[in-house]
Amino acid sequence: MRKLTFILFLFPMLLHGAPDSQSLDEILCNLDAHIEKREDYVQEKQRRIAALQDELKKGAPEREYDLNYSLFEEYQSFKYDSAYFYAGRALELAVKTGCPDRIAQSRCALVFCYMSSGLFLEAFDEMKSIDARHVSDAVKAEYFALYNRLYYDASDFNTTENWSREYTRMGTLYADSLMALVPQDSYKYVFAKAQREIKHWHYRECIEIYQSLLEDYEVSEHEKAIINSSIGGAYKALGQADSSMVYLARAAVNDIVSATKETTALYRLAEMLCDIKEYDRAYIYIHAAMEDADFYNARHRKLSINPILPIIEQAQLEGMTRQRNMMGLIVLLCVVTIVIIVVAFTLFRKQHKQLIRKRQQLVEANRIKEEYIGHSFYINSEFIAEFEELYKTISQKITVRQYDDLKDVAKMSKINKKRESMYESFDKCFIRIFPSFVKEYASLFPEGMIDPASTELTSEMRIFALMRLGITDSERISKFLNYSVHTIYTYKTRAKNKSLVGGDEFEKRLKSVEIG
Repeated sequence: MRKLTFILFLFPMLLHGAPDSQSLDEILCNLDAHIEKREDYVQEKQRRIAALQDELKKGAPEREYDLNYSLFEEYQSFKYDSAYFYAGRALELAVKTGCPDRIAQSRCALVFCYMSSGLFLEAFDEMKSIDARHVSDAVKAEYFALYNRLYYDASDFNTTENWSREYTRMGTLYADSLMALVPQDSYKYVFAKAQREIKHWHYRECIEIYQSLLEDYEVSEHEKAIINSSIGGAYKALGQADSSMVYLARAAVNDIVSATKETTALYRLAEMLCDIKEYDRAYIYIHAAMEDADFYNARHRKLSINPILPIIEQAQLEGMTRQRNMMGLIVLLCVVTIVIIVVAFTLFRKQHKQLIRKRQQLVEANRIKEEYIGHSFYINSEFIAEFEELYKTISQKITVRQYDDLKDVAKMSKINKKRESMYESFDKCFIRIFPSFVKEYASLFPEGMIDPASTELTSEMRIFALMRLGITDSERISKFLNYSVHTIYTYKTRAKNKSLVGGDEFEKRLKSVEIG
């Protein structure tokens, strides 16, 4: 039961000629490749034409009509002017010979030229001049097939419903006449049947018939183009856009390979691609179709293309505008991103530098603390030992009631000497931490004023040394140096006035002296 269900599901697809497994995108890519090299196929056709023309120039009278008609066949879907010329020349030769078949055949050639160029009035007039009563069945079949196509084409291009319906009716009569004349298994019969079905909106039936033509008959590239284009039209009428575009793309490839310039597939495909917003391909295809129409000089094809061309070009322009706007937006976003990155990097570097400075300050502070804590332990222990000795001496003097000797003990404390010793210890400790301080300090004054190799600090230098240690409060500095606050200001001002740089720069330079 499952197998039967599958077969019933698959059968309509096979029956109606569904596209094969090749995807639309693959077929369009194949068409793109053929468009790029279409000039190669044109040159190949031109070589065949040149060979026939060379043979015609050699002057074989018995073959003159055949060669002119063969040249018409090469030009008939390639170039209108040349096709018309050789059809006219063939008619002149046919009239001279008085052969009914050749006269009818060459007049049919002229009708094809008129029809392909959109000159339907001239085509109908020429058809009326053809006497098909005394021609062979082969020529009569061509006559019926041409009348069938002429009426159907006129129906397609006539916008008046009554006339369009009448042209379709007449075309169908000639299709029936053709089918009554040729064998039922012939290509002409099956093709006419398919044309009749499509004009009467039997789209699924005509797709099946067209598929049988591709599968069961040997057909030329030009005939394949006509069949595939017709299948594409039927699928479009059924609302199956993808399938329609597949067959129109195949028809366009067949047209390129056969160097056919009188075409419909390419511009119809461009129109459908425009509907699905494939503007880039639609733009290429519509311009290629217009080039073909110009080359062939097909007036009615140009009329069909002209309404579509500005729509596609406008869509292409809008697409390019959107792309430019998008590119502008992307560039703007890139610029904003770069600015954000630069700002972030600048802030990071700034913070990084601040962290480095903080770290250096911490290292510096730790170094200073280590130096001065160690030094203070030594000084304090020395001070305590001296204080103990002084305490013992005073205690002994009081015990033995030697009060007059206490004055001498007070002199022994030598406070000023100890203060000088403290300054000397401070100088050594500071220079050990900032070995370049004296040199940097000396560089701020005229040469020779300060000895850069000195290992001792002057009173003025000690003020700025304390400031380098972070002690900027003048009162604290004055207590440490045993000066008044006024004296501290005086020393600072005097040093700045003697220096080679301004006051603020003077302090900044000294505060930036690096730890050793």
